[in-house]
Amino acid sequence: METFKNWKKKPGKPLDVQLDELADMLAFGLSIANQVGVSSEEIKEAIESSFKDTEFHKMFNFKDKEFAQDAVVSTPQIIFKEFYPDQQAIVIVIDIAYNLYSIDQLIDAYKKKMKRNHERQDGTADAGKGYV
Repeated sequence: METFKNWKKKPGKPLDVQLDELADMLAFGLSIANQVGVSSEEIKEAIESSFKDTEFHKMFNFKDKEFAQDAVVSTPQIIFKEFYPDQQAIVIVIDIAYNLYSIDQLIDAYKKKMKRNHERQDGTADAGKGYV
């Protein structure tokens, strides 16, 4: 399944690029949670409860066309209108990884992304591209 930028003239992204973008989404969700004061314990509880809830996994079937369309429409509502708790932005990303990739792949991609971001911040990577 191609989930990223399949509308381009040359659609399709390699798996590592897809996971890199998913890692960006995780960083985005963690940043939101951090800025509004969600504790790591609240995040952990939200993730654990979602994995115990079989209905939750059925609810997030990104291989189902109808669900995918609904997800695209409702994501801005989740983020901007805050229909869900702030930690839910993180749970959604983890559930995408659970359904389409693996949690280990997401963790590895996130670690690589954070390493690269730190290198950009300290000026040892992508010098001259405006990161520092």
